[in-house]
Amino acid sequence: MADRPSGPGTNRAADSDTDRTPARRAGLSRRRLPASSASLGAGAWLLLGTARPDSAHASAPAPPGFPDGPDLYQGIYQNWAGEIRTDALWTCAPRTPQDVLDVVNWACAEGWTVRAQGHRHGWAPLTVADAAPAAARVVLLDTTVHLTALSFASQAADGTARVRAQAGASLESLLAFAGGSGYGVTSAPAPGDLSVGGALAIDAHGTAVQAVGESAAGWAYTESAAWADPDVLGTAVPDSLRADGGPGWDEAVATLDRLDPHRVLSNPFLDGLLR
Repeated sequence: MADRPSGPGTNRAADSDTDRTPARRAGLSRRRLPASSASLGAGAWLLLGTARPDSAHASAPAPPGFPDGPDLYQGIYQNWAGEIRTDALWTCAPRTPQDVLDVVNWACAEGWTVRAQGHRHGWAPLTVADAAPAAARVVLLDTTVHLTALSFASQAADGTARVRAQAGASLESLLAFAGGSGYGVTSAPAPGDLSVGGALAIDAHGTAVQAVGESAAGWAYTESAAWADPDVLGTAVPDSLRADGGPGWDEAVATLDRLDPHRVLSNPFLDGLLR
């Protein structure tokens, strides 16, 4: 709906339910909201197009007896690729870990399902299925609104540190927080708009994490490890990839030699591996 002018004769109660949001009460139009929301603080997080439980635009009855602490609203769930899109589902934004416990305990007692929601950067219907109806007895728990705190749990003399992150913190904010004090991680997914909780839940890009019974033996950390052994790089690795009789390894080396004869894109590690 278009914005309506205020003044005598204007029926404010009939306007869109976004009139009830902190943004509207602060006197912001929809055109000004994107540019101004950052300056409004925590009270203006509610997105346009959502409906509160008391709104005439809500498309399903509100969850009965829902805890008072978390903000509750209806909103469409859509993953980042647009492959999963639902009707407007009941969603809450807990402010504290206790809020999360309260919602989960409520759902257990009332026969509802709770699903954590991060930045929706996934394909599988692990949170909700495509086309889930508004009447579904599920409440999404959005961790990215308030549960985003980061702090150092410890900083050791050997230069390592431990960071405590709430589940809704983004990977980008975690890396920036650690980097601000000179720390980093061994392996991280490329996108920054992932929640820490979501990345841990699916073991996102956990290539640097040892499996049960596996020992990295300093593979990526010391100058005397396997990656620095010329026999391993020049013989063992290529032979293991030739074992199936396919042309993949030698063809790949020949292609790289042809496309980058001056080793513009190479480095000592690759030179040893592709010799």
